[in-house]
Amino acid sequence: MVAAVRRHVWLALFAGAVVGCVSLTQLSPGTRTAASRPHLDRVLQQQLDSDDAASIQVIARAAAGHEIAEVSADARAVGAHVVAELPMVDAVTMRIARRELRRLTTLPSIATLSVDGPVAMAASATNPWTSLLPGTNTYQTLGITDLTLMGDTIGVAIIDTGIVGGTAGSVVNFFDFTKSATTVASVIAYDDNGHGTHVAGLIGDPGVQSYGNVGGVAPNVRLIGMKVLDAQGQGTTTNVIRALDYAVKNRSVLGIDVINLSLGHPIYESADTDPLVQAVQRTVAAGIVVVVAAGNEGANRTTGEVGYAGILSPGNAPSAITVGTADTLATGTRTDDRVAPFSSRGPTWYDAYAKPDVIAPGRRQLSTAAPGSTLYNTYQTKLVVFLNPTATKTSKVTAPSRYISLSGTSMSTGVVAGVVARVLQAHRLTYTAATNTTWKPSKLPPNLVKAILMYTATLMSDENGNVYDVLTQGAGEVNAAGAVALARLVNTSMPANAPWLTAPLVPRTTFGADTLAWSQRLVWGDRLVWGNDVPIETNADVWSNRLVWGSRLVWGNAQDAASATASVAG
Repeated sequence: MVAAVRRHVWLALFAGAVVGCVSLTQLSPGTRTAASRPHLDRVLQQQLDSDDAASIQVIARAAAGHEIAEVSADARAVGAHVVAELPMVDAVTMRIARRELRRLTTLPSIATLSVDGPVAMAASATNPWTSLLPGTNTYQTLGITDLTLMGDTIGVAIIDTGIVGGTAGSVVNFFDFTKSATTVASVIAYDDNGHGTHVAGLIGDPGVQSYGNVGGVAPNVRLIGMKVLDAQGQGTTTNVIRALDYAVKNRSVLGIDVINLSLGHPIYESADTDPLVQAVQRTVAAGIVVVVAAGNEGANRTTGEVGYAGILSPGNAPSAITVGTADTLATGTRTDDRVAPFSSRGPTWYDAYAKPDVIAPGRRQLSTAAPGSTLYNTYQTKLVVFLNPTATKTSKVTAPSRYISLSGTSMSTGVVAGVVARVLQAHRLTYTAATNTTWKPSKLPPNLVKAILMYTATLMSDENGNVYDVLTQGAGEVNAAGAVALARLVNTSMPANAPWLTAPLVPRTTFGADTLAWSQRLVWGDRLVWGNDVPIETNADVWSNRLVWGSRLVWGNAQDAASATASVAG
């Protein structure tokens, strides 16, 4: 069945649930008509009549029929300084005095103006040690027992603060976008903050330096580092878009299958006009799976009260896999997992999309540290040194701490990126190449990867046994074992609309002593789809890159969301 909801119902839900949020009606400046061009996001609307001489950095997207070179020339003519051109989203980044901002609104070459919002990290043959990882809490929670799937040949690009090579896994390429707005530097991998290294470890740490106590979900992946955030974990939307553009253009050369975005900024405008969201959408359309942090805005930071509508951009990108956080309570038992209070809930501002998509472990996650980095120096009490169990008791610990405990949807995103790597490898070994030696583009389109993760997830309940609503947990907690099992059954070479499963589907997974049913549901835009209305057994067009996730569809015999009235919030 499909439970669907009108968008005004969603808006009423989160407007009443979130304390301290500005109402949508207050976001209009009053001095502009709805038909005026260009469109401005809510930050720029508030700056439109400023007399401040201080500059502001904005992203101007070209209007239909106009080239970005024309936008640059027109902007310079009214006094703006062009910082960078962003061909991926047909846009130009520029700086202009706030009091001169209105001059940009007179240019017919510009369709939309968005603030270049500051983005920040969203945190708060196997070796003998890697072979011990199935005994860790994270592996047990995810149901991972198969050591033949370690992410071999899969390329994961981490757009973050950087990576310390050799600690978090195999860093095969590293690019720095923070030094220049026009050129991309290929440099020796480094991380002056530590956030990116921690995320990378959750994906690809082989567990050598922890002696098998903790490690990445896919220890043999190829990591491609893209530094867009500085030592304080801050950066610009422009550099994130540049990194996404670079990844798409060089996908085959670098062998990129997955992009991890454990960063974001508040939602300033609709997903349809948000440049960062549009860059993510185009990246997914190019065949790359993009995994994004939901954000850590699930609870009031003063009172601790849980609220809704805290999703960050680009977590509101319909085609991204948006990830919230599960608190595993430091056990490998799945049934006691809870959604962390800080994990951002949906729906999204402006569009009322149901997010997050899935939940994954992310509270008090031990992962690789970057010695000398900001996080390393700031959180000394969270550092951990693991002793070699084979060493003599008189051996001295001379090496610096290599692990640190952090919490946040950033960490959960890294876990899911690792699960995606396992899913892609399983399918590649089954249908593309029988060995783990050569990179080849995946035959699993991103829409199908997202559907597999959601369909095989298991529903979570609170401490009273009440199942969390869809705006809190999406489709449920990600299930690595189930996702791999389903991916192995899907033969994507079958004709359109033909059955493509190679064996009967058994929609459940055993985790230790517990056998749990899959959710068998998708969150599609602002609708919840489940049961027989999810055509997971068929090569349906909905799984291809030709259809944008969340597009208006009629699922099964259900009504379109515009006329349906059932709520998905319960």
